[in-house]
Amino acid sequence: MVCSVAEWLTEDLLQKIQSSGELCQRLQDPTFVHAIAEFQANPQAAMQKYGDNATMQGFFQDFCGILGLFFT
Repeated sequence: MVCSVAEWLTEDLLQKIQSSGELCQRLQDPTFVHAIAEFQANPQAAMQKYGDNATMQGFFQDFCGILGLFFT
């Protein structure tokens, strides 16, 4: 079952994201927003493109870490 954005994008999740200044800043950067879209569309190609980019790896570790804690 796939949830709509309204079901999972809660105030609590937004607060967790906003509490990380760096993560919040990167989510406003078109480069990082585009990378998220690339991972959604074609994860394998995105991994090849960003696999050696330490900044992008750090962003996804932080972002996925918050999402992982939130959804468990």
